[in-house]
Amino acid sequence: VDSRDVFADQWTVSEKIESIVLLLKSKPALNFSELFGETTSRVEVVVTFLALLELIRLKQIIATQHEPFSEISIAEAPLFSANSSPSSPDSTSGELTDPIIPMHLTATTPT
Repeated sequence: VDSRDVFADQWTVSEKIESIVLLLKSKPALNFSELFGETTSRVEVVVTFLALLELIRLKQIIATQHEPFSEISIAEAPLFSANSSPSSPDSTSGELTDPIIPMHLTATTPT
């Protein structure tokens, strides 16, 4: 391969969204690292990550991490009933009834 050859990337966020959804149809959950096991370039990693973020934003999947630095698990989001929304106040207590627990991220700077 000549160093001047240019290869076109073949991935779109939409295609990666479909790929993630299909993976989750075949198994109930997968590890975050599994999404990147067969990636072949940085661009594919970025597109896959963008697809993951979009699915989380759309509340189609959830990402959970049980301990700091442990593996992140990806699963389909639970379906909500027609009478409730994920962030609607509970009529009896007035509290939000969001079943998705946010992950806590900690940034550290080198000393």
